[in-house]
Amino acid sequence: MASGLLNTRDKSRRGFTLVELAIVLLVLGILARSALQPLTVGIDHRNYRTANAQLEEVRQQVIGHVVARGVLPCPLQASDNLMQSHVGPAPSGLLNSTQELSNYRVDVMPQQSRDCHESHGLVPAAILGLLGAIDVNGALLDPWGYPYQFAVSLDDNAEHGNRDVSDWMQVGEAARVGLPELAASISICTRSVQGSCPARNVRANQIAFVVWSQGKDRSDRGDQKENQDGDSVFVLRERSEVNDNAFDDQLSWGSAADVMYWMLRAGWLP
Repeated sequence: MASGLLNTRDKSRRGFTLVELAIVLLVLGILARSALQPLTVGIDHRNYRTANAQLEEVRQQVIGHVVARGVLPCPLQASDNLMQSHVGPAPSGLLNSTQELSNYRVDVMPQQSRDCHESHGLVPAAILGLLGAIDVNGALLDPWGYPYQFAVSLDDNAEHGNRDVSDWMQVGEAARVGLPELAASISICTRSVQGSCPARNVRANQIAFVVWSQGKDRSDRGDQKENQDGDSVFVLRERSEVNDNAFDDQLSWGSAADVMYWMLRAGWLP
């Protein structure tokens, strides 16, 4: 009888088996994922909303640049290195203009004094007076910490104005070309295409500039590759996380008509 009681007590004192521990950990993992998923989705939605607001701000500042200087700003190339001098190290390679760049002195060109030959690049935050996270090259960063992309139309009218000078990028050239002759070649399509965008897929055309975020994934899956190939055709469509049809790029743009309107208002066009 005593031996039986001892065996019962030993069994009651034994710990969990490995199988039982595994089941407990599995349940805890499922509960943790269930709790974190709404938080992750909420952060993603906030980042997309922030990116949309920043893209609109960039668009407005580009128009402001046109009004003030009569030209589109040149896309920033990483080799431009607008951060020409500094005091102390930059924190983690980034600058935050909301902290008034306390550790950096930003030296920028007072005006666009050089010809622009690159149609694609990054958003020149300092030249446009933009607040937000900025990398050491002077490029504005999106909510995921990646540079916003920026492209301009380098159209050059063959019969009017100066040869080999972009109509939108040199002061006075738009006036020399003349309002009826000004054109822009960037187009926004509803899907990726080979060559130019078919009329049935055109979302917008005659675009003078476009600014975009490559989103959270920054991949070239699906139609996103159209926004990374360096040509004048871009894609904007509904967001999707399906692997073969992924798309989370966000775009904003200014049409040639928009730019001409503000150039006329500011007196840059007769």
